[in-house]
Amino acid sequence: MDAIASLTREVSRALDHEDPIPGPTPLRYHPRAGTNSQAPRAFRSGAG
Repeated sequence: MDAIASLTREVSRALDHEDPIPGPTPLRYHPRAGTNSQAPRAFRSGAG
């Protein structure tokens, strides 16, 4: 379980620091979150 938590933290950290990914759907600023969303909400929350 610790390995999963560690991997989740690493992926989250990487997503927070990577450059925006070019693609057909532009990344949008979410005023409530206060940050640019760089991954789908379900992924960022660890749902699944």
